[in-house]
Amino acid sequence: YNIIDSNIQRIDKMLEDVSLLNKRDNISRQPINLMKFWLEFKQEFTLNNPDAIGCLRMNMDGNNLTVLVDSMHLQQVMWNLCNNAWRHSRQDENAITVLIRSSGRMHISIVVADNGKGVPPDVRNHLFEPFYTTEKQGTGL
Repeated sequence: YNIIDSNIQRIDKMLEDVSLLNKRDNISRQPINLMKFWLEFKQEFTLNNPDAIGCLRMNMDGNNLTVLVDSMHLQQVMWNLCNNAWRHSRQDENAITVLIRSSGRMHISIVVADNGKGVPPDVRNHLFEPFYTTEKQGTGL
């Protein structure tokens, strides 16, 4: 019964996450200054992961990059990427590097890299498959 209950809770969490993503729409987009966003995000991330203080580096093309985005989506994506990067890094002063740069006239590129071992070859082909995860309690979102 515990196994069944655990799996039901996991599926409920997945459905809740997917439902929240689908409820957001383009109306929620607003201009976000990425330097301001990064400083606030980094503060929140290190408050939740005190061992990561001094371990996140950011390189940005200029200080005034602005993007039209749903701030909650951007927050969630960055949270997921940085949590994964931290978990799989060496957790030292060079653990996570975030590169933010203009990528054409209308696009911004955000790259999150860690100094860990990298993704095993057998997992690489599944990286962007919905619901694929290597974590026991992961949702693959």
